[in-house]
Amino acid sequence: MSGYTGRQGNHARRDRRRNTEAAPATTPAAPQAPGSAPVSTIATLGRHEGQSVTLRGWLYNLRESGKLLFPIFRDGTGTIQGVAHVKSVPPAVFEALKA
Repeated sequence: MSGYTGRQGNHARRDRRRNTEAAPATTPAAPQAPGSAPVSTIATLGRHEGQSVTLRGWLYNLRESGKLLFPIFRDGTGTIQGVAHVKSVPPAVFEALKA
């Protein structure tokens, strides 16, 4: 018998399910207003290389390293990691990610 107790240590991922949009990934994108970013899923982000997009999903995990945040986002199609530097994003965005 192994010594597994079913508990996870401090290294376990935190599942921080914070919805950023409330629409399933299979829903077609609604018509976008002029000047707004197109809606994309993680699976289709490659089609929008170099563009800003709106991602519908939730914050799955967050790692911090000093002035850097590494948010991992998830939707029904996969996961993706982002990078936020304290000086490259507005203070409100940086603090919202940390909350």
